[in-house]
Amino acid sequence: MASQNLNKNTHYQKMRMKCRWKSLFTFARAQIRLALDHKIQLVRIDLASILIFLLSCQLQIVLADKTLYLEKGIQAAEKGDFQAAINQFRRAIQRDPQNTSAYFYLSRAYQEIGDLEFALTACQQVISLRPDLADGHNDLGQILHRQGQFQKAIKAYQHAIKLGPKSAHFHYNLGTAYHTLGQFSKAKTIYQTALNLDQQFTSARYNLGAIYQKQGRVNEAIETYEQVLNEVPDHTDAHQSLTFAVTEKQKLFGQLILKYQTAIAIQPDEANNYRKLGLAYYHTGQWFQAIQTLKIALQVDPDSEQRWADLGKVQSQLDRHVEHQLQRYNRASQTTETATRIGQIHLASGQLASAEIYFRRALKLAPTYPTIQANLAEVLYKQNKWDEAKKIFQQIIRYYPKHGNAHKYLGLIAHQQKLPHQALKHLEVANNLNPNDPTTCYYLGLAANRASNVTRALAAYQLASRLKPDLVDVYASLGDIYLQLGKTNASLMFYKKFINMAQYQPDLEHKLDRIKAKTVELTNETERLKSQ
Repeated sequence: MASQNLNKNTHYQKMRMKCRWKSLFTFARAQIRLALDHKIQLVRIDLASILIFLLSCQLQIVLADKTLYLEKGIQAAEKGDFQAAINQFRRAIQRDPQNTSAYFYLSRAYQEIGDLEFALTACQQVISLRPDLADGHNDLGQILHRQGQFQKAIKAYQHAIKLGPKSAHFHYNLGTAYHTLGQFSKAKTIYQTALNLDQQFTSARYNLGAIYQKQGRVNEAIETYEQVLNEVPDHTDAHQSLTFAVTEKQKLFGQLILKYQTAIAIQPDEANNYRKLGLAYYHTGQWFQAIQTLKIALQVDPDSEQRWADLGKVQSQLDRHVEHQLQRYNRASQTTETATRIGQIHLASGQLASAEIYFRRALKLAPTYPTIQANLAEVLYKQNKWDEAKKIFQQIIRYYPKHGNAHKYLGLIAHQQKLPHQALKHLEVANNLNPNDPTTCYYLGLAANRASNVTRALAAYQLASRLKPDLVDVYASLGDIYLQLGKTNASLMFYKKFINMAQYQPDLEHKLDRIKAKTVELTNETERLKSQ
């Protein structure tokens, strides 16, 4: 029934249209006859008017077709159907060979499908029609860049910048051309210009970080990548590049750290060794080790303006870094990850109470997450809340028996509570899981010595001194152990090394007094034996 009604409606519509066109022609015929009955001049005038009207209609149809094809092409391109877009743009050009917009979009469509020759031809036509169009010269540069014609691309980008000097995008493209050619200084300057024009130009900032990394300026690269991630947290390339940069820095400066630690063990009175070690710590993000070491450099050479400047620089940069990191994570949603990261920042900054608050907050969101548990327990240990820390670490190793850090801290707690055998057990496990940790080795030696295992203690101390030659405490312990073994000369040697190194560390003053007294006693005893 519905189908029948539809057919009837369609039929009636056709009939009405037919009648309408018939009546129009009838009216036109009548007007022409009327004109013939009057003066011929009037007929000519009316016919001329009709001709002008018809030509105007034809022109409007052409313009409408041209616009329609252009719009259809853009719509197809937005949908990703670039071949259909190309067809529509070509139709627009057929209707109007001077249509600059059609050539412009045609060039971009060809670029999208990788047909650079046709893209170049269309783009050249754009510039021929509109030599003052900055976007045309920029697109020409992009096509030439992709073809490997870098010098020509640079000239095209420079022309675009001349016409549009405020475009950050044009500067960025020019920077990429110099970057590709390995002209990093020029590229860096141009990227910086792009960022001055648009502070949120993430691609320019990322490429700037890549240049810093290639120039070996690892710290600046890391800082730049972190800025990118602040702007775009899910920037995959920035995450990957940041990881590589951090690894590279740690590898490079890790070697330097060992070098300067050894130099200090040999020459404890040389302030420059402490300075270099402090700066190496700084470059690996070991902020507080850096500050402590630079303070020693200042104690060795208190009149040096350079030492004060180094310490001030590291301290101020640490403050800015901590503030920057906290702002970044405080802006983010309070997830387990952000709460944990903020806690870690406070922990690294020595702000233990604040760190505890955030780790407890993170633990509420993820009660069984071992990393958060370990972080919280470490903070509790450093606040001398040993019993509470112990419970958490015990819980960790119940589910993760090979958690090295948990065993280490359980050993340290047992040592503080004067439980040498328990300390020795956990520290042995921790040492097996992480044999290159000097702190574990040192406390393993203390625990073994308390447990009357002198041989094990000596081996642990020796390893700790090799892993960290500037670990001052270990030399006092080596002196003690050699004294127990009856090797006075070796004992005196290590005691003297401890004295030379510890005199610049106020926190070792109490132990220093003991070792000095012991050294005097041993020296006198040695001289007495020689005189007999």
